[in-house]
Amino acid sequence: MTLDGPRGTQRLYVQGAFTELDGRPAVNVRLEEQPGVLVVRGTGQALEHGAEVEVLAGTIIDPGDQVATGELRDPLGGTSRPTRHVT
Repeated sequence: MTLDGPRGTQRLYVQGAFTELDGRPAVNVRLEEQPGVLVVRGTGQALEHGAEVEVLAGTIIDPGDQVATGELRDPLGGTSRPTRHVT
C-alpha cells in the first residue's frame, strides 16, 4: 500500500491485524521506516483504496501524534474491516 499526501507517495507496510481505534478502522503499519498506526480520518468510513487516512506515531495500543495524512492507495483495491477490538 502507499499513502499519497503532501510529502508525495510513501510506502506503507501493514504489521498486524486490522482493528479499531476510537471507533475508526485502524492497523499498525510502518511508514517507510517509521512505526505507526494507519487510521481513516472520518467515522463510518472503511479502510480501503481511496480513503482519506492519517498515520499516527506509535501503535494501536499507544498511539501518538499525527505524522502523515493523505489518500490510501491499495494495489488490490480491497476493503479491510476490523477483525477484533482492542480495549
